[in-house]
Amino acid sequence: MIGMTDELYLVGTLEELYPKLTNILRVIENRAALGYRLLLDSIEAWEYKTRDDGRVCPICKPMHDWIFSGDIVRDNFPNLEFLGRGIIFPDTHRGTEITADCRCELIFLNAAQVIEERLHREKMMVA
Repeated sequence: MIGMTDELYLVGTLEELYPKLTNILRVIENRAALGYRLLLDSIEAWEYKTRDDGRVCPICKPMHDWIFSGDIVRDNFPNLEFLGRGIIFPDTHRGTEITADCRCELIFLNAAQVIEERLHREKMMVA
């Protein structure tokens, strides 16, 4: 049973609870080992940022301030590179006629919301 808070309540005999507790442990161990993968679904919001100066190329310029979902980033920026927490180098120019170095980034806008949503999904799976 799930309460109205973010707490998880389990009710039953030890024999009834053992499979649920085992499942909870499996989820916790899996999360500890793998963390949360990014670019999985549409709840992730990534903002495309250029330097917004005179050197921005015609490919990147129109995308400045666009918001992309995680699955769209994954599917449309195949050469991306994670630079650090919540920052991706999209490598937009690779395979194009543009020879200038790309200085653009994708910034993760809603990390806390995504983690909360995924935790809630996992909580519902083990309840």
